[in-house]
Amino acid sequence: MKLHILSDTHIASLERSSREFEEDILKRFAGDPEGVFVLCGDFGKFNIPSHRKILKEICSRYKQVLFVAGNHEYYHLTKEKTENLIYDFQASVNNFKFLNNESYNYKGKKFIGGTMWFSNYTAEQALNFYGFSCIRGLGDWVRQSNTYFKKILNNECDSDTIVLSHYASSVNSISAKFKENKYNCFFYDPCDNEIVHKWKPKLWIHGHIHEVFDYVLGSIRIICNPLGYPGRLKTQVKIVDI
Repeated sequence: MKLHILSDTHIASLERSSREFEEDILKRFAGDPEGVFVLCGDFGKFNIPSHRKILKEICSRYKQVLFVAGNHEYYHLTKEKTENLIYDFQASVNNFKFLNNESYNYKGKKFIGGTMWFSNYTAEQALNFYGFSCIRGLGDWVRQSNTYFKKILNNECDSDTIVLSHYASSVNSISAKFKENKYNCFFYDPCDNEIVHKWKPKLWIHGHIHEVFDYVLGSIRIICNPLGYPGRLKTQVKIVDI
């Protein structure tokens, strides 16, 4: 099975950018009639018709699309509204699967997916971090979601599992220039020990970090392959055989 991996396409930037950016994005999706496209969040807004149109076109180019939501999907909406919009999209596109803190078996392969969010932050950090003000009603439910995601990993993750998240799970996915940033708690949730010694998945794919990573933690391969904002990255879809 071939996984076609990309995250953080930020289609919302189209509202402030050019038609050429949309065309540039679609050119990256050559498609694979038997392949699985893995989209690890921050695609766009599901309440904007043009964003749904682009995603439907992408879905038409692959056998299966697996999606976890990023923080930007929730911007200016409530949790319930965002997730209902994504579930509505799923109901309209038969090869699109929204992984929202759940496991999913596809052709004998187990995927566990969810946004993951974060848990290790203070009230002061939350008050001063821009991302919190962009999501209506953001609060303790992010910690609860993070806890539930880890519970699924505790109960179901094994050496054949592919984990999909938006948020990073290892400090190794943080660029050296940001290692001491006080807001790193909103970019990764430190799970290095659990990944190596407890969950031990086959592969972990995440987004959110606007830098390409492909490394091994213990014996687990971790991949981040973001497109990022217009003009900043020129990432291509990464193809991995599993």
